[in-house]
Amino acid sequence: MTFWIDRGHWGRGIGSQALALLLAQVPERPLLAGTLVDNLGSLAVLRRNGFREIGRERILARGRGIEVEVEAIRLRLD
Repeated sequence: MTFWIDRGHWGRGIGSQALALLLAQVPERPLLAGTLVDNLGSLAVLRRNGFREIGRERILARGRGIEVEVEAIRLRLD
C-alpha cells in the first residue's frame, strides 16, 4: 500500500491520523513499511505511529519518473 498527500495539506497531521486509524483496524503484527531516506515526512508519520527502523537497502525508484537507485528505510511495528 502507498499513500500520497497533496503538498498543500502537508504538516496538518493528516497522514499520521490516517495511519493511526488504519492501524486500529488492522490487528495483525508485525507490520512492515518502507520509505525512501529522503522522504522525511513519510518517515516521521511512520515513526509517530510506532514503527522502528530495522534496516536499509538500495532499490529502484520508478515512481520518480526515472529509474534511479536510492536508499530505502525498512521499518517494523510489533
